[in-house]
Amino acid sequence: MFKLDIVKEQIRQQLLLSTAIERLTGQRMHKGRILCPFHNDTHPSLIITDSKGLFNCPACNTGGDIYKFVMLYLGLNFKDAITYLDKEFDLNLLGQRISVKQQIALREQEKKRKQQEYIRVKQEKEYNNMCQDYRICIISLDKLEPWTDLWCYYLEQKAQLDCRFNLLEEGGSECA
Repeated sequence: MFKLDIVKEQIRQQLLLSTAIERLTGQRMHKGRILCPFHNDTHPSLIITDSKGLFNCPACNTGGDIYKFVMLYLGLNFKDAITYLDKEFDLNLLGQRISVKQQIALREQEKKRKQQEYIRVKQEKEYNNMCQDYRICIISLDKLEPWTDLWCYYLEQKAQLDCRFNLLEEGGSECA
């Protein structure tokens, strides 16, 4: 892992995206949104999600992380964006020497973050699939003749999905 990668990860951990964007644009965030600086915006459409470290504007289809925002907003390359953030927010990360132990710890943190992101995305996809299956069950139960084999099948599927949704909410492990 190169020093720039380590500094990149440390900036991500120490600096909220909303803080950087507010300082750069001079705007205050309201309900997670500001006027998008990348198009002629009249209604706040740039969505800032600090928990994910990402921004997105559905109106102009611009999005990314803190580095992408700085690169686009200031017209910098990646390395200059890191340098800018380090100096602008007095992080002083580029001047520090990074020990082997710190490098190993940062690698482990990055690995853990990627694993958590993978799990989150996988769970989100599974949840979306469950929602789609649930909608199919509801529509099918509404349209089919009650107590037919197919109607009973969808009723059973709906019951299983209800159980799985309850498990997600309660943190259980198994349906009865």
